[in-house]
Amino acid sequence: MKCIVRPRHCPATPSDLRVTEARVWSIFRRAAPSLDLLADYHRGVEGADRYPLSIRPDEKLTVADVFALMRDHYEGTDFDMTVGMDAGPFGNPFRVRPLGWEVDGIRYSWERPISTQQTAFSFVSQSRSGIPDEVGGIMWYSPDDTNYACYTPFYCCINVLPESYTVGSIREFSWNSAWWVFNFVSNFSNLMYSYMIEDVRAVQSEIESNYLESQPAVEKTAIELLKTDRELAVRYLTDYSVSHRTLARAGGESDRGL
Repeated sequence: MKCIVRPRHCPATPSDLRVTEARVWSIFRRAAPSLDLLADYHRGVEGADRYPLSIRPDEKLTVADVFALMRDHYEGTDFDMTVGMDAGPFGNPFRVRPLGWEVDGIRYSWERPISTQQTAFSFVSQSRSGIPDEVGGIMWYSPDDTNYACYTPFYCCINVLPESYTVGSIREFSWNSAWWVFNFVSNFSNLMYSYMIEDVRAVQSEIESNYLESQPAVEKTAIELLKTDRELAVRYLTDYSVSHRTLARAGGESDRGL
């Protein structure tokens, strides 16, 4: 990744800064520690320097590095949502809305981390030049909260999506819906977060590592197929994307997944 670009906020009120620029600061501080960016701006300190529009990471970021950035709760900073007064039972970093409240005329607020339970879906877009477009573009997609779900690769040329990623109603639970399965995991894990997140992380890491380790071989095959038969190459990448989705069905009759 050559740079990270963020949007500008106008007007920049203290409350807006706290729930938006704090997220920007946390990604920038992790991607480029050498910048030594202060927290002053997102804490609303008058006269504090604004964060740059974009930065160049200290080192090239891998896809897995970006996954990790999407799961940030300000760990290791003064605003860490998993420890101290900010943490809920068992170090749970999540807070229900509204985040702010008032006591004796003084306004208080919880932090709003990058990873929140309000997330419907997220994605990491991987775009690469130098190889055919059918292979070079991948949408790493994750339903529900980034902290618990797995990023699954969908190549940009595919013409079919896994059914489990296309069905589901917010009004009715279903084991056949990827969103509902991940949502179930996240809600259940929140009961004893510090213990259960370790199990989630282990499976999450295994699944995503398998995707990333398989990627070179899968793409080498696809590129070779494209030389003689584009339709076959598209079918190959479609089959790969559909068959390697992450979803656990009731009774265990599914791919290995959460």
